[in-house]
Amino acid sequence: MLARYFEYINRVHAPAFLWTEHFGLFYHNTLAAPVISSPVLRQSMIAYLERAAHERIAQTCDVGSMRFVIVPLLESDGRVFTVLAVGGKLADLPTILHAVHAEARHFSQIVHLLPHIVLTARPNGRFDYASKRWFEVMAMPHFIKDMHLAVINGVYPLDALRFEREWRAGTQRLTPFSFEVRLATFQGARWYELRAVPNFHEGYLRKWIVELADINESIEMREALLRSRGRLNALADTGRVLVDVTSSSSAFMQGIVQIAASTLGATCIAVYGEEDGEPPRVIVHPPEMQQIVSKLRDFEVKPADAFVIPAQVHWEDEATRPMLIASLGTQGNPHNALFAVGSPGAQPFEEDDAALIGEMAKRLGAALRGAAAYRRERRIAHVLQRAMLPVALPRPLGIAFDVTYRASDDSAVVGGDWYDAFEVADGKIAVLIGDVAGHGLDAAVIMGCVREGIRTSALDGASPGEVLMRVNRTVLAGRNVMVTAFVGLLDPLTLTLHYANAGHPPPLVIAKEGISSLEFGDVALGVDIQAEYGTRLTRLTDVEALVLFTDGLIEFERNVVLGERRLRGVLQAWANSGFSGGAEHLANTTLGECLPRDDVALLVVRFEQAARLDSMIASTHHEMSRARFGGDNPRRFPLVGALL
Repeated sequence: MLARYFEYINRVHAPAFLWTEHFGLFYHNTLAAPVISSPVLRQSMIAYLERAAHERIAQTCDVGSMRFVIVPLLESDGRVFTVLAVGGKLADLPTILHAVHAEARHFSQIVHLLPHIVLTARPNGRFDYASKRWFEVMAMPHFIKDMHLAVINGVYPLDALRFEREWRAGTQRLTPFSFEVRLATFQGARWYELRAVPNFHEGYLRKWIVELADINESIEMREALLRSRGRLNALADTGRVLVDVTSSSSAFMQGIVQIAASTLGATCIAVYGEEDGEPPRVIVHPPEMQQIVSKLRDFEVKPADAFVIPAQVHWEDEATRPMLIASLGTQGNPHNALFAVGSPGAQPFEEDDAALIGEMAKRLGAALRGAAAYRRERRIAHVLQRAMLPVALPRPLGIAFDVTYRASDDSAVVGGDWYDAFEVADGKIAVLIGDVAGHGLDAAVIMGCVREGIRTSALDGASPGEVLMRVNRTVLAGRNVMVTAFVGLLDPLTLTLHYANAGHPPPLVIAKEGISSLEFGDVALGVDIQAEYGTRLTRLTDVEALVLFTDGLIEFERNVVLGERRLRGVLQAWANSGFSGGAEHLANTTLGECLPRDDVALLVVRFEQAARLDSMIASTHHEMSRARFGGDNPRRFPLVGALL
């Protein structure tokens, strides 16, 4: 009999040993030489073999850097005199049993010692034998007439069809195969890995050797890891949904309930009323479970952080459903909560599920409270911003003012853009435009202060440069903010423009010769306490239009150069068309289908033929006055007065 084991040891492509009670470790192949040559490893191997003989069960051991499968060989009287050790792991056990079955007559006695279930099947795939471990695990009597039917019935009912399909497909390939299956054991449903190896004799399939290894703990750990990873992904997805401040409250809730429903495998419902006394909004996922919402009216929650309670809900004739209720921590409607409802008759939710729904509700509640606060601030900022824009513009003879203001499409942005035009002393007209860096209520408040400071200084008779110097000191004395501004004083008689620029996009000048821009100017307000702002002079006698704008008109594509080039093209086409259309037409044409990321203010000053005629008469009168009275301060006469 030992000769058969010698033949197997010499043939196997792994280190192998044979131990007997009488001779000890007395036979091995050449691959096992590293263990034999080391006294320490040799003694370790002998100890493992002797223990296996005593415990009468197959096991694995590590000797040096090698792992071995140790199989005690049972004699007919139940004793163990011989132990086989082969390099490998328990996953190689079907292959080892295949070889042992082919070479030894004591296969049935050997498999009874194994910790795993061993089955055999005929070439046609019908099971015909099971080791003792099978009957112990399945709590079946040892005498069964139809072993194949017993194996099929031992599969967990929900896996029966899949088991038969994969078993049939595997046996048709005539090669080793494996798959996972649940068995209906005396402990309930447990996961096993089925590993099958074909046993051939002289080229013909003789048997299928099948091992069933209990992997239930591994599967549970894997599923727990997947659930944990799924919960972490759900929280990450929740963060991505809530970080989008442009989303509405309904969009928040819609995204959260979808994430919660897919993660928990349950119906999720979000109930929220944005304002006190407002009827609550309800969002359900999946939508077809809308009818269950009526049952939630019986549940009332209190506004508290991380408040999650388990409950049950019953719908019509179905079994009771487990439920989790998580408060959104919001004041107002007593039903503000996130609900998770399981399937009829399902087990209660786990503690980790409750923690997940509670954390999601906490984040959703915080986002909804923040969104409500932001809506209030945005509403106030818009009202303040609009209130500070001029209601009426000057109407000097021959000069037309037109303006448009377009709020940003981005709901997260309330800018500090403004424009203004008003008459000052000696009949001149102040033309202003500017932008406060930043957004929200603070920017709108600062914009109002800067605008009123410029208006006050201009009305006091200060030059544009002096106006900006005064306001610069005011800005630096307050909050840390940067403001760009253009201030111009236009003489409607002589069409001269005195102006100063604090870092604002320079206005564009449209003349018959083409389109040009005024000088850029000096540093923005709020940057340098010692900054000086010079007053520049230009004559607009041959100018047909002056266009003042904020950077929202040219930065909608995040490219100022391309944006200004596009604006110049629109203005040139406007001039070629005889200036048909006003400021709103110019803004819409420039932006096209693009949505502005910042507010847009556009102030257009059109110089008609009467203004240029008035300017020419005023210039002539100016020269005559100098010749007659001397000096450079002639009396001012409008066109009608000069004609009279």
